[in-house]
Amino acid sequence: MDTPRGIDPMFAARLPRKVPLSNPEQGPPPDTADRTEAMGHRLRTPEGIATYRQRSHIAETPFGHGKHNLGFRRFTSRGLRRAAAEWNFHGAVNNLLKAITTGHMTPAAVPATG
Repeated sequence: MDTPRGIDPMFAARLPRKVPLSNPEQGPPPDTADRTEAMGHRLRTPEGIATYRQRSHIAETPFGHGKHNLGFRRFTSRGLRRAAAEWNFHGAVNNLLKAITTGHMTPAAVPATG
């Protein structure tokens, strides 16, 4: 399921929390399958199971960090626009902290005065 830009997307396709490993799917999805059904088939293959296991460590870390370390458990304001703004702010803070702690962001040079 390659896209024109070479990105191979993988998303949760309404699967149960635990994918049964005893009877994995084989081969390509049926021709009649839509994109969601095709992704569900792909996730039930041995390769899909192995690839999706890597997702939790990549995609879920910012949520766990925000909830556990930063105490971000609920929005402080009401309304979709305000919640979206608060979520974007939380994401920006997360990215800035990550850039600072990994050394990818260094202090800017201060010009000499005189």
